[in-house]
Amino acid sequence: MIRLAVNAVPLLSPFAGVAGYIRNLMSALTAMGAIEPRYFYGLRWSDQLLDAAPPGVTKGKGLVQRWVPFAWEASRLVQQTAFARTGGRQFDLYHEPAFLLLGGRLPAVVTVHDLSFVHFPETHPAGRVRVLNRRLPRSLEVAREVISDSAAVRDEIIAHYGVPAEKVHAIPLGVGAGFRPRASQELQPALERHSLRAGGYLLSVGTLEPRKNLVRTVRAYSTLPTDLRERFPLVIVGARGWHESDIVAELAPLERSGQARVLSYVDEESLALLYAGARAVLYPSLYEGFGLPIAEAMASGAAVLTSNAGCMRELAEGAAVLVEPMDVNAIAQGMRRLLEDDAACARLRAAGLEKARHLSWQRCAEQTLQVYRRVLGA
Repeated sequence: MIRLAVNAVPLLSPFAGVAGYIRNLMSALTAMGAIEPRYFYGLRWSDQLLDAAPPGVTKGKGLVQRWVPFAWEASRLVQQTAFARTGGRQFDLYHEPAFLLLGGRLPAVVTVHDLSFVHFPETHPAGRVRVLNRRLPRSLEVAREVISDSAAVRDEIIAHYGVPAEKVHAIPLGVGAGFRPRASQELQPALERHSLRAGGYLLSVGTLEPRKNLVRTVRAYSTLPTDLRERFPLVIVGARGWHESDIVAELAPLERSGQARVLSYVDEESLALLYAGARAVLYPSLYEGFGLPIAEAMASGAAVLTSNAGCMRELAEGAAVLVEPMDVNAIAQGMRRLLEDDAACARLRAAGLEKARHLSWQRCAEQTLQVYRRVLGA
């Protein structure tokens, strides 16, 4: 049994991205009886893996980040100080699931999900970019092993930071069992709450932030014929993120006409139903480390439109409409194909289900455990 220290601070925010990674991976590892984890929550340790972000914490963090200079850097310093007080002898290994090690006293594994702050620094708060640029090289040097979510990001880490190839392991994320095709009658109650019908809307899932390319997605949708927009409204699910004002402004006229709805954050059960009921899922992100919404959509039996580069191509090629994410016209043409070509949609749904069949958190946990044992020499 591996006594594992885990930085669980991302679980204090709505469960998306890194938070979902921590929860699903640690649940799978614990179920295997492979680890004895303790979770670090910034100022305290706990044996409990949070089921949901604590009420009010997210709002408070947002206010601090907006009004306190260098808030991100200050928060990291406080966490590092608290983490450093931990006696190393009570743990065998430390897994940092979010880029930057909080300390170097324990043998460590670090997960680097993407290098978006390198390629698209303008899509992140400046403080986050400063800290990552300054400290990630040291984390990669100190960590015994490094995990990435895709082969594309593994190659970037090796090329950009000169990390030895044998030290970096691409371990694809998993898809929860709740993401699966559903019968119309199973979907109806959930969809009726939002005045939606099965197969009658386009869905976009992701935090409202520039990297998700929502401005171009919305502009592309706006060019569709009016009758298509009225038959297939655009539904956006995602918590408010950094610099979301441009996205909100672009959406405003569509919301007023009833052709777009922003549902903000929804729980995983509701999200799974929304995926399964969508005509298609739109995810032409500028850059991702894996693209979990793509995998979740495919597992749910939805057709997918995504970007033609990096891990998104790696994950979805042959099972999605791939588009140039900077080209609004290309995105719009891809949408029209998904809305007007029933046969193409059916082929993509079948291909997506087959690809998603190979993605599970159990498999992710097994491969991660191999990395832990590699560090510990077992």
